[in-house]
Amino acid sequence: MKSHLAYWIDTILHRIYQAFAKRSPLLLTINIQEQCMSVHKDGEDPEIFAISSGKNGTGEAINSGKTPRGWFQVDQLFGDNMPADTYFVARKAEGSYHNNPDIQDPILARILWLKGLQWCNQNTLSRYIYLHGTHDIATLGKEPQSFGCIRLSPENAITVYNIIQKNQQSGRRHFIYIYDNDHLLPWQKSNPDLIG
Repeated sequence: MKSHLAYWIDTILHRIYQAFAKRSPLLLTINIQEQCMSVHKDGEDPEIFAISSGKNGTGEAINSGKTPRGWFQVDQLFGDNMPADTYFVARKAEGSYHNNPDIQDPILARILWLKGLQWCNQNTLSRYIYLHGTHDIATLGKEPQSFGCIRLSPENAITVYNIIQKNQQSGRRHFIYIYDNDHLLPWQKSNPDLIG
């Protein structure tokens, strides 16, 4: 019964957010299969950025190391005006990665902490799923290598951060849609008109 209710709630929310997103000044779509992010701003041609998602695939379970799917917004931003090689521990800037190259899987440049907008991904915030910079740029656009987050190059993380921040400061809404055509959620399968 719970899963049936969740399906219908997320189906309705998908249609609502889809309608809002089509009129939104800012929409980010993340294609897991293609390992890329498209940033749609004010009707302009989208900017495309290479990403790396969860190496365990897509999914919403806690401690799964998987990238969640569905609709999201950025809840909090970290790293304003920090250099691109800044690394973070528990969302606090700790210094230059180049001065500490032995750090394993550093989070670099900027952090955009995601909040899920649907039943299926409502635990996203507590799972600490971010968009963030990485040192491992060779895998971007090619291999899922994260522990559930969406990795970008440090420079692209800063670019996306600035776009989101400017949009928030102007009081306008943004939407983020993550989808995996190889592993669609049930409500995505019944709604093939996906944005992306």
